[in-house]
Amino acid sequence: MQRTEWQDLQVLMVEPEECLAAPMAERLLALGACVSRVPDGRSALAHLRRHATDAVLLAAPLPDADRTGLADWIQQEPAAPVLILLGTDASAPSRSGAGAEGRGPDAVLERRAKPEEVCQAIAAAWSARMDEPAGETPTSLPELLVGLHDRGDSGVLEVRADGVCTRIFYRRGAPVFAEGGALRETLGRMLLQRGALTDAEYLRVIERMTERLMESETTRMGEVLVELGLLTPEQVFVALSEQVREKIIGCFHWERFSHSFEPADELAEDLSSYPSLRLEALLLTGLRTHYGPDRLEPILAPFADRRPALVEDVAQLTTSFQLAPAEQRLLRLCDRQRTLSAIRAIAPLDAVHAAQVLSALILANRFVWQDEGTARQQEAAAAKVRPPSRRPPEPVRSPATKAPPAGRVPEQPRTGIPHTLGRLRRSLVRAGKEGPRPIDPKGAALEAERAFRQGLLCLERSAIAGALRAFGRACALRGDEPEYRMCEAWAALLAASDEETRVVARAKAATCAQRMLQRDRGSARAHGILGQIRLAARDVDAAEAHFRAVLRVAPEDRDALRGIRMVERRRASH
Repeated sequence: MQRTEWQDLQVLMVEPEECLAAPMAERLLALGACVSRVPDGRSALAHLRRHATDAVLLAAPLPDADRTGLADWIQQEPAAPVLILLGTDASAPSRSGAGAEGRGPDAVLERRAKPEEVCQAIAAAWSARMDEPAGETPTSLPELLVGLHDRGDSGVLEVRADGVCTRIFYRRGAPVFAEGGALRETLGRMLLQRGALTDAEYLRVIERMTERLMESETTRMGEVLVELGLLTPEQVFVALSEQVREKIIGCFHWERFSHSFEPADELAEDLSSYPSLRLEALLLTGLRTHYGPDRLEPILAPFADRRPALVEDVAQLTTSFQLAPAEQRLLRLCDRQRTLSAIRAIAPLDAVHAAQVLSALILANRFVWQDEGTARQQEAAAAKVRPPSRRPPEPVRSPATKAPPAGRVPEQPRTGIPHTLGRLRRSLVRAGKEGPRPIDPKGAALEAERAFRQGLLCLERSAIAGALRAFGRACALRGDEPEYRMCEAWAALLAASDEETRVVARAKAATCAQRMLQRDRGSARAHGILGQIRLAARDVDAAEAHFRAVLRVAPEDRDALRGIRMVERRRASH
């Protein structure tokens, strides 16, 4: 395994003894892996449910779990992580023995094996996985969502990729809630990005929530926003609905992911209180946001020479898919008179947009098909009795196509919306009787976000030492969050006092920023850091590209505007 491959590897160590875990973690971190460590089986299960993991180091004995049973659970999925058992117990399953579907661990080593031996075992197992012949084509996320919808399943779908786990709750085939996901999809981050909260207000909310956790009260952000008078209950309801939608849409980004579905007889009734989660609209928005030509062509190619007709009228499809007028005009071309290729050639949309709309209709099974030969025969038979053409009705304007003004939470009809804090608390979505599992019962995730925001404030005030301490605190609590790591590395670069230290810090900051862009391609903060690093290296073209990427997201970003001016000066001087 090459170093570049280690840099993308998510490793979970299940080791109760710190003295054994520390040298192993140090070695893996030196290679560039992202390492998380838990002391027992219960914590391991919680971590694996919430985070995509490439390799698991599983020690024995564990204080609270049977290791063989835990190993079987880890290996139950087709895309299971590499599993290395550390221990000398005779019950450890062999590579070809126990485990889900006949699988066993990828290697069994002594509990006190040297870090180099363990790294070699991980590398060998990972290389073997890469060399395995490809099996059947993996299910795409749209196919997975549509399958659950068509079967009318109820339960929880977990989607895991690149260190992120999103849990989507289904009731009778309808998606009704989602939790987990990336840090940018949290309610506070979403409101901050839209301008509905200021940085100072967001920090107030986090501090209040942290106080409540210390008082052993369960407090959700929505309740605190209402209590502090920052949003009304109606606005919180709309924001939560949009947050759930964005979590599901975010899953469309991953081309490769692992997933599992946990059936449930029933979910809490108030999970159905989000009206925006229509599967068809989620499907189309996910394709619009994350699917380009390379991912669309395999969907469209099998139907290129066939003639589509709609199974519902355009008005019904406009409501379910939330179609814009131009998209409705595209649908009116699907009248069994043209092949799919011909429709794409004359579509009133650009090529990619038309492909996205047609792919959504195909995936949602909204077409009936006719091949070219059958179509010609039917046309010849019907030519003499074909009725005169009629002028098509005007497009139906969908109320969902108009985006809310920037910086504002859209208004929501009052019917059925909670108006009191008590009713709001009940309406904030729960998974089962006890509510969705908290990310960290002790509030570590909340405290990490608070420390991160404090670090950003310190950076704005040029208090680099304070920023470095705050970011270090955030990383200590949530070491698997790439944005925290990136900002810590950037603060370390700003604090470097000599050239040798700066060279090392610059390389680390660039690596962390690139890793952040793998998680979130539109991260303005990552582009800004890379722009500054490229500018310092006199690579003005690359620097400008990164600064332009920042300005597409934040047109008034002062650092990016200053960077563009510096790029122009350097070009003028040459």
